[in-house]
Amino acid sequence: MKKLLAITLAALLLVTLCACGGDYKNNVDVDDLADKAMSCIPLDNGYLDWDDESIDYYFGGAEELADDCEVYESKDGNDHNLFGIFKAEKSGDVGKIKDACESFIEKYSSDISGSVQNYAPGEAEKYENAKVTVYGNYVIVTILSGSDTSAVLGAIEAELKN
Repeated sequence: MKKLLAITLAALLLVTLCACGGDYKNNVDVDDLADKAMSCIPLDNGYLDWDDESIDYYFGGAEELADDCEVYESKDGNDHNLFGIFKAEKSGDVGKIKDACESFIEKYSSDISGSVQNYAPGEAEKYENAKVTVYGNYVIVTILSGSDTSAVLGAIEAELKN
């Protein structure tokens, strides 16, 4: 009887663990997700694609843990839209990438938000709404208005849902 109970519990645990993380695809191209995000929040002057050195500097090694990543910000200095998409190579790295993205928001927001209040006070809301969201092996960082954040995250989640 004890063996049967142990086997049943082990099987239940296995099914539960297999179900975790199964809600999202892990094979969607980061560039495709970035294009989807930019189509939700188009800007007249477009977006600047950060180079690898900038990502590494600001995101403290998250790039090294990611299989692929992209960070975009508005080319217009008066608009502070910024978003990044990191695809973890291993599911065990998702938490580390998330932590790096949260540290980025804290540091970047404190460095930039004070000056934003002086020359573009309407953009300060974006720093207050800054967030990190995880979908499977993908970590998304957004510094956008509330409605733009909802649009971008909704589009990315729709692409990643199984």
